[in-house]
Amino acid sequence: MHTASGDLTTDIRVRRWRRTRSVFAILTLAGAVFCVAGAIGNLPTWTWITGFAATLISGALLRLAWDKHREALFAEAPTATGTVVDVLESRDPDRGSTYQLLVDAELANGATIHRRINIGGDSDPLRWIRTLIRFRHRTDDPDDLDDAFFGRMERAAID
Repeated sequence: MHTASGDLTTDIRVRRWRRTRSVFAILTLAGAVFCVAGAIGNLPTWTWITGFAATLISGALLRLAWDKHREALFAEAPTATGTVVDVLESRDPDRGSTYQLLVDAELANGATIHRRINIGGDSDPLRWIRTLIRFRHRTDDPDDLDDAFFGRMERAAID
């Protein structure tokens, strides 16, 4: 099913990326099992090396499919421009600190929505405070904090 411009409809893209994500999740798990079985069993060395390589490759593709699925979910969502009011830090001893932006945006109908946007690691996260950013959202629920998408196009709008 194609639209007039030749693009796949959003629903089809969402389903395809969800299916792709599921396939790579299964392949990642199978690769990990293959790797462990090869490492602890009486199998040739190439067995666990192959399992390890399969886990790394399918894991990277899983991450890509996960991001593309999320992007497809918000493809037709309206955009809002909001102000970053706070930055939350999550500390992880293995991965370091990651950050979330708390954003308030006023919609055209006068309602104010609050959203939380993950930005990962950042060398200067406090620079975001009082910055205007554009993001996509699917609901007008004022307190649906996780209903936000801040992708490449949205990031490019502030640079």
